[in-house]
Amino acid sequence: MKETLVLVDGNALFHRAFHALPPLTTSKGELVNAIYGFASMLLKVMAELKPAYVAVAFDKAAPTFRHRQFEGYKAQRPPAPEGLFDQFDRVHQLVSLLNIPMFEVEGYEADDVLGTLARQASQQDIDTVIVTGDTDALQLVGPKIRVLTSKRAFSDIALYDEEAVHQKYGLKPQQLPDFKSLKGDPSDNIPGVPGVGEKTAAKLLNQFGDLDGIYAHLDQIEPKLRARLEEHKELAYISKQLALIVTTIPIQLDLSTCRRGKYDRAQAMKFLRELEFRTLASKLPTEPEDEEMTKATTTTPLREGVKDSSVVQLTLFDELVDERFEARVKPLISPFALSPLAVKQPVEQGKYQVINSSELLQNLIGRLTNSIGLAIDLETSAKDAMRADIVGIAIALEPGGAYYIPVGHRPSLETYKEQPAQLPIELVLRKLRPILEDPSIAKYAHNGKYDLIVLSHHGLEIQGLAFDTMVAAYLLDPSRRTLNLKDLAWGKLELEMTPIRAIIGGGKTQISMADVPLEIAASYACADAAVTYRLTQTLAPELREADLWELFATVEIPLVPVLARMEQHGVAIDIPFLKQISRELHDKLAELEMRIYQEAGHRFNINSTQQLGSVLYEELKLPATRRTKTGYSTHADALKELQNVHPIIDLIIEYREMMKMKSTYVDALPLLIHPRTGRLHTSFNQTATTTGRLSSSDPNLQNIPIRTEVGRRVRRAFIADKPNHVLLSADYSQIELRILAHICQDQRLLAAFAAKEDIHAATAAEIFDVPLERVTPEMRRLAKIVNFGIIYGISDYGLSASAGIPRPQAAQYISNYIEKYNGVSRYVERTKRWAEEKGYVTTLLGRRRYLPEIRAAHRGIKMAAEREAINMPIQGTAADIIKIAMIRLDQTISQRRLKSRMILQVHDELLFEIPLEELDEMKHTVKSMMENALPLSVPVEVELKVGPNWDEMGRIDMMDDA
Repeated sequence: MKETLVLVDGNALFHRAFHALPPLTTSKGELVNAIYGFASMLLKVMAELKPAYVAVAFDKAAPTFRHRQFEGYKAQRPPAPEGLFDQFDRVHQLVSLLNIPMFEVEGYEADDVLGTLARQASQQDIDTVIVTGDTDALQLVGPKIRVLTSKRAFSDIALYDEEAVHQKYGLKPQQLPDFKSLKGDPSDNIPGVPGVGEKTAAKLLNQFGDLDGIYAHLDQIEPKLRARLEEHKELAYISKQLALIVTTIPIQLDLSTCRRGKYDRAQAMKFLRELEFRTLASKLPTEPEDEEMTKATTTTPLREGVKDSSVVQLTLFDELVDERFEARVKPLISPFALSPLAVKQPVEQGKYQVINSSELLQNLIGRLTNSIGLAIDLETSAKDAMRADIVGIAIALEPGGAYYIPVGHRPSLETYKEQPAQLPIELVLRKLRPILEDPSIAKYAHNGKYDLIVLSHHGLEIQGLAFDTMVAAYLLDPSRRTLNLKDLAWGKLELEMTPIRAIIGGGKTQISMADVPLEIAASYACADAAVTYRLTQTLAPELREADLWELFATVEIPLVPVLARMEQHGVAIDIPFLKQISRELHDKLAELEMRIYQEAGHRFNINSTQQLGSVLYEELKLPATRRTKTGYSTHADALKELQNVHPIIDLIIEYREMMKMKSTYVDALPLLIHPRTGRLHTSFNQTATTTGRLSSSDPNLQNIPIRTEVGRRVRRAFIADKPNHVLLSADYSQIELRILAHICQDQRLLAAFAAKEDIHAATAAEIFDVPLERVTPEMRRLAKIVNFGIIYGISDYGLSASAGIPRPQAAQYISNYIEKYNGVSRYVERTKRWAEEKGYVTTLLGRRRYLPEIRAAHRGIKMAAEREAINMPIQGTAADIIKIAMIRLDQTISQRRLKSRMILQVHDELLFEIPLEELDEMKHTVKSMMENALPLSVPVEVELKVGPNWDEMGRIDMMDDA
């Protein structure tokens, strides 16, 4: 195989990454988006191309010869944005750690270095691939030189050879400097010939070859263009010099120094760990001699078959292995599924045992009975806990070893034809039940809710869940990007664990865990259980040190089984009613389409942003309020700014909202009904938000709008389907404003809530300086926006946009609010100071949100962090309060042996399915427990409603029972 040299344009790739990726910070607040993008591309290229040689070129800070030739060269470029150069040293550090040589020459740009090195490599019969972030290097493409560069999106890359360049420009690579000499290049401030565009430039070059050829044949060019070319001849040649990459600068390519070889992998891993780039760890280069065993890593979503919902990185080298599973997998699996490359302390390999006989099981039961705590991990047939069968059970009694009980493996693979030795699941669960249902034996798990649900379906109810490593890691850092077990092992224990994709494959060739050879599944599962045990020992002291243990032990852990029961019970859906809505929406959408076509004057694809943009901004000549990289924006916010300009805008907004409701809920919900239960089962996410609030997914039931007619009709489909059952809704009234009043102790807010005034009307009276009785509905509407906006750190610009009022007026309202409610303004300033000093903010129960970005030099990042600092103590406390209420209500329902069930939690609302005979008891219990979950210095109020479905509900006035 011919050897290849990869040359990386360090500056171009670095700048491209910075502008292409959103601000990304570590938990310590370091901005790392450019570093991450650069590292991702570099490691991806090295893994896929596997070059024999690699080098990186950088610009020198000093001016280049181009600046001396043309004073305006790149003069139009704005100053470097905040946070850009702060990351540059890290890029140099990465390249150095990978033992890659770096080249830079004073007076020249990185392009010139690349061009010179590539030319010298060609002379030594070495093929070269130049990796860059722009297209300037395409002029270097030739028989031995190709260019790999990103397109419009940073992740969308293309490899250009001579044919690809010709397809893009209709020119040869060597003609590109002449092309720029004519049309210019605004990005580098290369002037070109005024009035000559791309089409004219390409036509001239195809006709006359190059700039010299054009000026040698001016007599053959039409008079107007000829005059322009004659007038600006000097400018054209200056432009060519600026665009032409120099390939003869004083630098020498020594291939021996560029040969890719050994590097200190432990130090490189330490660098990635410091910057929290866990997903790049598996992409670190392998030694050239080891590449026959591995292939480039790609980011691939986790596949069905396991509970972990993270993203994993590994693609097997399909070209170099046979199709049998064993041959694909075994070389990648260490006996204990831990990579020794990353283990600081030696790991005793093979310290696990497969329990596949009655005698071994009985011996294990004896050890478990005498234990005080165990870690459990299930291997299953599906990611969805409601549809998963158990394949095997792993249990660890210590951090260094574990046991695997296989119950559901099958001999379906070529390499595994005989029935594996395993135990009947009925026997295993019968033996484990006294232990797993004994609350005095502590259970440790990672994403324990999944295990609880799966085992419950098999008739076993885990008691004594004492630690969940996913929940613990979330509490310690709710901003953490990933919480899967592999990430935590890597970040907390410095262990590299085998990714699930290495076990079950991916894509069309993916298999079920039930098809994985038993010895491989045992190794993988035992590692999971042992690492869970070990993480428990690591994370528990961290929780105590951060004063989070009480919140963890009394709120978050007790909440896990509550959520598991809610998910299992599910909610009933009126499918015929949804189908009726679907037919009605289909007809309504067809009507809206015709009205939109009438306003536009012709038919077009309304769902195509390009076609819609063309209709709105080119045909109807509507004022373009926002632009994107591809044209004018048709985003919802941009359309709302045009609502009073043309009637087509309201029609499009209505069409989009109706289409979204139809596809997301009306048509989708019936497809999600569980075949066994006949009900809808959402997943409640305990670790998904930075404030502690719960979210739901598959489906997301928290985003069903309540203020639109279609949204209300969808809610009507959520029903109490059992005879003599109703739905009870319990909703906290203005809980976040009440928490704000408690925290800031503003006297006006405290008095208003104590007097049970309409808080928004009371605020309107203050900021508009009118008596309460003279507050108009419009005043109250604006005051409501201000009230809630203050909680979210709203600016005058934000209030102006949300309230539809001029910005100066919005600024005045905020000023009036701060003046009248000075306790709130003191809270805002006090909280920002605290966050900047401590690096975090807390709720009333001590839940933390770390905000290292509040110390960032980047003004936008800092201001966003300040807004989050103001909001989190309030919203997070609201989350804590409803969680406490949920735990107490669940316990009460169980203790009283009631048939009522808590079925949904949506923001500040709980929804119950209740038999009519329990309604009187439940309404008093629910209201009392929710209102007294956490006493505040203002009264907490809960509004109760009851009805046959989630929409048609009547308010319960508790005074009627007095």
